[in-house]
Amino acid sequence: MVETKHPASLRSLIKQFKTPLILILFMVLGFFFRLKMASFFPHQPLYDEKAYLEFARGMIREVFVADYYARTYGYPLLLSVVFRIFGHSNLYAIIITQSILDTLTAGLLLLISMQIFRKNTWAWLTFFLYLFNPLTASYCGLYLSEIWGIFLLVLTLYLFVKDGHFIRYVLCGLTLGMFTFTRIMFWWWSIIIMIGLLVRSRKRIKMIPLIIGFSVTVIYPVMANWRIFKTLSPMPVLPVALLDFTNSFKVGRYPAILTQMYKEIPLEIRDEYWNIVMASEKNRQVFNFYLKPKLQEAGQYIFSHPFVFFLSRLRNIVYYWDKTNLYYYQDPFYPQDRRYLEVGNAIFLFTALVGILFQIRKKKKTTGQKYLPVFVLSLLFYLTVPISLLIPEERHVLPAYPLLCLFIPSGVVMITKTLSFKKISDRV
Repeated sequence: MVETKHPASLRSLIKQFKTPLILILFMVLGFFFRLKMASFFPHQPLYDEKAYLEFARGMIREVFVADYYARTYGYPLLLSVVFRIFGHSNLYAIIITQSILDTLTAGLLLLISMQIFRKNTWAWLTFFLYLFNPLTASYCGLYLSEIWGIFLLVLTLYLFVKDGHFIRYVLCGLTLGMFTFTRIMFWWWSIIIMIGLLVRSRKRIKMIPLIIGFSVTVIYPVMANWRIFKTLSPMPVLPVALLDFTNSFKVGRYPAILTQMYKEIPLEIRDEYWNIVMASEKNRQVFNFYLKPKLQEAGQYIFSHPFVFFLSRLRNIVYYWDKTNLYYYQDPFYPQDRRYLEVGNAIFLFTALVGILFQIRKKKKTTGQKYLPVFVLSLLFYLTVPISLLIPEERHVLPAYPLLCLFIPSGVVMITKTLSFKKISDRV
């Protein structure tokens, strides 16, 4: 009679499925955590939210839609898919979709960390840190582009760090392009990243499918702009970033809370801003006519007050990376949450930067460990230096936060080792 080995088989089966089951369990918890965060701020669409929703409905009605202002088609494309499946007025479907996407972002960070650092403990720490962070989770209940943009950026990194074939790199280019047209402020960063990869990569042939994928995403905005505004450009017709730059000499920042915004931004500046935009009638030449004297005035101010201008940009950097509220437009926990957010954010950023330094100083590194700090530091530089020329808005730097989560474990290790060494030195 053959001896059965059911207990051993059962143990091996449990061991085989233990990690996936734990992962699924926590991702389900993370999903409901995001729904709970969204429930604290139930609201009808406001300002940019209204514009994105109308853009999406326009894509369903007319296919080709272009915005003369600062919005592009990346986020409205996601909304239009949700509307086609669940109905044009089903806002809760957007919240569920974004909660799923942000939960999947945590899973992608787990896979990226395992692929690059090859340490399970580090990967799980990164996963839990992002999965239960309230800073991005609170945006799942907002009809803004942050969650979709973060997911696309992390997916781009996942596709790139894992060796693959032609299709994988095409998909990588597609996701990078979709991220760019979800957050158009990252246009020049994406271009610089692709040029850098093309120049520095040992296997430049791999970059061709990436560029092909990115180029596909450019087709829609070019066709839409030509059809509506008769201009061959993937960018919004009006360069409102330049107008934002001229106003940055008069406005410290764009507060996320509406009551604070009304207090800190003078009414005359808000009126002047929209009067110029509306008077341009979606015409770039007319807009530039109004913009030219403001740029000249800004140039004269920089020339006559260079040190003051430099200090104002340093102030902008602080405002960009500061975190004062969880929600946008209205925060049910404000101002009580401000103190905790500012302290927690400062600790997080410090630990992440220490982790980046740890990886840079590390002598033996894999290819992924070499490229990841460069990728993240280029993003941090872009969000810190060029973007500081504009009026600071806290949510603009959120895409960097999941990438910084990847360096928290190494930051914790370096800080712990430093403190341990100091204790030993003190005893000696």
